[in-house]
Amino acid sequence: MESNLSLQFLPDETIIRTFSFLDSRDLLLGLSLTCKRFYEIINSIWYWRRRYKENYRGKAFLGSVIGVSRDEVEEMREMQRGGVYGDFLRRACQFDSKYMHLEILAASSGGLDCVHIVHPNISGTNTLVAAGSRDQRIYLWKKRDTQSLPSSSSRSMRQYLRSELYGTTGHKGWVWCLASCPDAPNVLCSGGWDHELCVWDLRIQELMLKISRKHKAAILGVAFPEPTLILTSSSDKKVRSFDIRAEQTDKSGGRTSYTHELGEIGTHAKAVLCLAANGQYVYSGSEDRTLMLWDMRKPNEVVATSKYGSSVTDICFNDGFLSIATGSVVHFINKDLTPISSYQTEHVNQLTSVYHNLGMLITGSKDRSAMIHTMTQPHSCLKTIEHLQDVTDVHFSSGSLAISSSDRTVSLWSPKKQQTLPSSS
Repeated sequence: MESNLSLQFLPDETIIRTFSFLDSRDLLLGLSLTCKRFYEIINSIWYWRRRYKENYRGKAFLGSVIGVSRDEVEEMREMQRGGVYGDFLRRACQFDSKYMHLEILAASSGGLDCVHIVHPNISGTNTLVAAGSRDQRIYLWKKRDTQSLPSSSSRSMRQYLRSELYGTTGHKGWVWCLASCPDAPNVLCSGGWDHELCVWDLRIQELMLKISRKHKAAILGVAFPEPTLILTSSSDKKVRSFDIRAEQTDKSGGRTSYTHELGEIGTHAKAVLCLAANGQYVYSGSEDRTLMLWDMRKPNEVVATSKYGSSVTDICFNDGFLSIATGSVVHFINKDLTPISSYQTEHVNQLTSVYHNLGMLITGSKDRSAMIHTMTQPHSCLKTIEHLQDVTDVHFSSGSLAISSSDRTVSLWSPKKQQTLPSSS
C-alpha cells in the first residue's frame, strides 16, 4: 500500500530538528511563508527560546557571568517582552523587515551631538525624539506610538525648545548631552559647551530652570537618576550634583539666579566625558583613561578605579552591570568595577556611544556607523547602520532606537506591528 507522506503527519520535534540546520534569516524570510504550520512554529516565542538555548549551548551568556541564571534571564525577558525589548533576537535576524526606518533631518546649521527618546505622557502613546545641535538648539520630533511611522523615508525636525524667560534657545553653545528620568517623564535636562545645565518642561516645551556658572568649562555628561537629582561632568575635570527642588533666589540684574548645587562629587586628571548613576553611586569616565566609582555620601573619595588603554567615551548602566566604551572596545564590568569581559568590535574608529540590555549591545562610532550585536560570548554583529558622517549618540527606549550623527540627521528605528497569517480555508 502506498503511503501518503505529508507535513501534517510529521511530529514537531522532526520539524524543529530540521530547522536547527538552517539560518534564522532563511526561516523567517522563507520557510515561515511556506505553510501555516511552519509559520506558527517559527513565529512562536517558545521556539525561539529553545533555539536560543540550543545555539548558545557552551557559550557564556553575560547574565550568567554576573550571577544571573539562565532561568532568571528568561523570566526577566518574559516580563519585558510586552514592549520594552520585544522579541529582539527574532527581530534582529531580519532587522530591515521587522523595523520601520525613518530618517529625520534637523533644520540645523550644525551637526547633532546627542539624541534622546522620551515619553512625556504617562499613557506612553506619544514618543518624543530630542536631538541636541551645534547651533545651540534642542530639536524635537513627535510621533504617536499608536500610529505607524510616516510612509515617506524622511521627515524634517524643525520644532525646538525655547526659553521665554531668557529670550533665547536656552543654551549659548553646542548642546552636547541630554538625559531624562523614568520617574519624571515630562522633564528633560541638557548640558552644553556654554557651561550651563538646562532643565525643560516638555508639557509646555519651555525652560523651567537654568543652572549657570557652576562648571568652568563645557558640560560633557549628564545623568538624571532621580526626579530631583541631576549629575554633570565637565571639561573642567569635575563631577557635580544638583538638587532641582532647592530654589534659593536672589536678584541680579533684574533676573532670578538659581543655586542648586549639592556639591562636588569628584575630580579626574583630565576632562570627564561621560556619567552613569546607580542609586547612591556615580560612575565617571574620563580622557585620563580611567573609570571611577564615587559614593555621593562621601564626596571626593574614590571607591574604586579602573584603568584602560584609551579614553572612556561612554558608559551604560543597565540590568545590573556596566558597558564601557574605550577606543573600539566595549568592556563589561560589575557594579564594583571588577571585570566581566571585553569585546573588540568591528568598528574601525573610536566609539562614541554604547547601550546594552540582556538581549543586545548597540554601539556608535566615528567610523560613521552604528552596530547592533548579540549579548553572547563570543559576540556577533547582527546589523550595521551607516551614516554620512560620525555617529555621535545612540539611545534605545521602549523598543525604538534613535541614532544621531554629525550629518544633521536622526535615524529612528521602530518595530513594526505583528501581522497574523490568515487562516486557511
